[in-house]
Amino acid sequence: MNRQKRNSGLTLIEVMIAMIVIVIVVIGSMGYRYYGALDARRSDVQMTAARLGLTLLEDWKGAGATLTYNPVAQFSGPLVISTKGVTAEGLGTPSGYHVLGIYAVVAGGTDYRVILSQADETPTTPKILNARIAWISGGYQWGSQRASQSVALTTHAFN
Repeated sequence: MNRQKRNSGLTLIEVMIAMIVIVIVVIGSMGYRYYGALDARRSDVQMTAARLGLTLLEDWKGAGATLTYNPVAQFSGPLVISTKGVTAEGLGTPSGYHVLGIYAVVAGGTDYRVILSQADETPTTPKILNARIAWISGGYQWGSQRASQSVALTTHAFN
């Protein structure tokens, strides 16, 4: 009886190729999850900045858009907001506008800088109110680096 022996099972090369494919798939999915989480954090910081600017602008507008508006007194409870030691360094203050103030606001664990400004008005035009909200990403501190991101909002106040 002549029997031919059949080799069953996998060779070492086939096993190694399968392991390489699995490792590539695992590394790719881990990178996808990492960058997805990073982008979600960045968008959350940007949305918080936009909401913060909108809140301050609308409150200023509701207070009559006066140059005596004080967001520190207005929002000292719900927000951590102050003017102590805050400078415009690295923010780029707007030219041709009267700067109401520069504020430091901490929201969601991020340190924002807010510049509220108003365009010089004429009796026939509405007041133009601006808010520029900037933040530094990457764990840097203010004063050591320029703002890496910013959001600018504008609204009009009619007298």
